[in-house]
Amino acid sequence: MIRRAARCLVAGALGALAGCAAPAHPPLDPGGAASVRAPLVAVVVLDQMGSWVLERHLPQLPADGAIRSAIARGAWHRRVAYEHAATLTAPGHATIFTGAPPSESGVGSNRRFLLGRGRTSIVDDGEHGVLGNDKAFASPSLLRAEGVVDALERSTGGAARTLSISVKDRSAVIPGGKDADLAIWLDKRAGRFTTSTYYADALPPWLAAWGAAHPIELALDDWTPRDPALLLAHAGEDGGAGEGDYLGFGATFPHRLRGDHALELFELSPASAEMLVDLAIEGTRVMGFGQDEVPDLLALSISSTDLVGHTFGPESWEALDNLMRVDVALGRLIQALGRRAPVSLLITADHGVAPMPERSRAEGRVSVRYSGASLVTAVDEAFDRILGAGDWVLGYSPPFVQLAAEARAQARFPEARDAALGALRRVPGIAAAFDARAAEAWRDDADPLRRAVGRAVPPGGPGDLFIVSAPLSIYDEEVPVGHGTTHGSPWSYDAEVPVILAGPGVEHVEVRERESARRIAATIAALLGIDAPAHARVAPLSGVRAPR
Repeated sequence: MIRRAARCLVAGALGALAGCAAPAHPPLDPGGAASVRAPLVAVVVLDQMGSWVLERHLPQLPADGAIRSAIARGAWHRRVAYEHAATLTAPGHATIFTGAPPSESGVGSNRRFLLGRGRTSIVDDGEHGVLGNDKAFASPSLLRAEGVVDALERSTGGAARTLSISVKDRSAVIPGGKDADLAIWLDKRAGRFTTSTYYADALPPWLAAWGAAHPIELALDDWTPRDPALLLAHAGEDGGAGEGDYLGFGATFPHRLRGDHALELFELSPASAEMLVDLAIEGTRVMGFGQDEVPDLLALSISSTDLVGHTFGPESWEALDNLMRVDVALGRLIQALGRRAPVSLLITADHGVAPMPERSRAEGRVSVRYSGASLVTAVDEAFDRILGAGDWVLGYSPPFVQLAAEARAQARFPEARDAALGALRRVPGIAAAFDARAAEAWRDDADPLRRAVGRAVPPGGPGDLFIVSAPLSIYDEEVPVGHGTTHGSPWSYDAEVPVILAGPGVEHVEVRERESARRIAATIAALLGIDAPAHARVAPLSGVRAPR
């Protein structure tokens, strides 16, 4: 069911929907100034920007760029760590905005298997259709924890404006919690930025108009490096070991945004981040952000940092060139928002990433690539030996192997499960494998690994067997097969991310000690001047004032 308040707020700026009263907020001030203005809080998630990756590339970013400027005048927490073992996009975004690990937020993976539908997005509820794609659905129904947006809307009686935007559906839906005014993402089948019927009956008129004026086809320029000399000096030769040619994009510059897969390739180019920023600027303008004494919240998740990292590795020319372009785009966003209200900025990441395996091996370290197929085969063969031939495995969606319901119904299931876990532990590149149901009781276990796994497993799913990669070893994302890198482990390169704060009420501090990522949600609430959501009743990170 669509929340009328959300529909009316979006439509109110254009007077588009019958049954909606005139907006209570003052109209947009053309001069960009209002008599009383609360901070406009922008939370930017750089998908896959681990602490070690940012520190590697930071000296190459301009001193007056968005990231280094924020560090210079604000707070920089270098090592903020996720406490759950499944360091993936959806669980990370849920922790950022709720303060809860997957065991409490309900978000344990990026995807899950649904009966009769196969593997789907974790935010696919089968009920709220994606506008422009009759095969997809999306809502925050899986979320079990209150988010910062929910707390903000509750504390302001729905007067706050809240907007969440990303290329990925999960990275837009989850940050918005249950009560966001609007969440927007790119749907490849629809061929545009869109939303679902959870948020609106039809595409908001301003979004339809913006999409018509900014067709993605016009952004499909070839990707060429801005400063090849800098990239060569910092990252060595273009096309390092392990970099992949994904869908004909090429393993070296220039990269061609052409052909049947142009939309998929657009997602992993900096053009997608630049368009996201343009959309955020327009959305916050039309929705009237920063025009009164009520704080507003923009959640912006940049996906190109993740997609580039998967394909070319975090040490590549592409990773640095993309980050430099994202830095410029974020500067443009902060400038635009700052013309409307004082801007409080928080930059962080949902997870880190493993170094490219080929680089690790060249340095004499063990790094193994393993495939999802090898895990499924190991489990299926173990079950066949105990239970007889059958279709016992639905599939692998990191970090879970999901079994068919028939497997758990067998009298000899415990024996088959234990055999499968033993087989998984013998797969090269696997450090550990656990029964996810048993792991639900490990949230406060004395053993750090068991505790991290316990905090990664929501009650009842979304899988049966939990896989932990060996340090520096990775699941092959097939971008293409045998290339690229990934994340998802409890090890520090995946678990530790930066948090950068700047704006009103932020002091200049730098913290090098390891801190809990559960404090990020409390920090966002402090910037907004509200009480933190229920699962984030912890101290905010230092450098920001406590809630007013």
